[in-house]
Amino acid sequence: MPETKAQLMGTVNIPIKYMGKEQHFHLQVSPPAPAADHKLLSTYLENNRQSLNKAQKAMEDNLYKDLFLRQPPWLLNYESPIQNALLARLNINILIPLINMKGGSASYTKLESFPVDDHIQKMMMKAEKSLFMKQQPNLPIHQIILTSLIVFIIVIFMLSIA
Repeated sequence: MPETKAQLMGTVNIPIKYMGKEQHFHLQVSPPAPAADHKLLSTYLENNRQSLNKAQKAMEDNLYKDLFLRQPPWLLNYESPIQNALLARLNINILIPLINMKGGSASYTKLESFPVDDHIQKMMMKAEKSLFMKQQPNLPIHQIILTSLIVFIIVIFMLSIA
């Protein structure tokens, strides 16, 4: 993967690998208004974190349509949620230091401490894992116990025959 430059504002180019290919996302990032106080910046921070969560959900929805509904590629939109997540994440990188400089208190979450491209890759892996976990049947404890009992009886029966 090409090295990503540590640039926060202006036009940012970030290569992201997804679905077996690499695509470069070009984003225009600008700082918030200089007169914004830490409370307003904190609101912006929460809005960007909500945008990350929405992008995560959209990634999962696209994967579901692709892998389980087998929709054609022209009906899938992986780029939009990735771009929204990238922009939100870059904004978070700008907002947290500004909030702290203006007297507020903000900190990075664990994923936000990773480089931007790694964070987005992890979001996509999380969407995929979450999707497959939802597709697995949840067996009630009664079915598990009954299955174990049947297997146990079969094993005892096989041992008594031999």
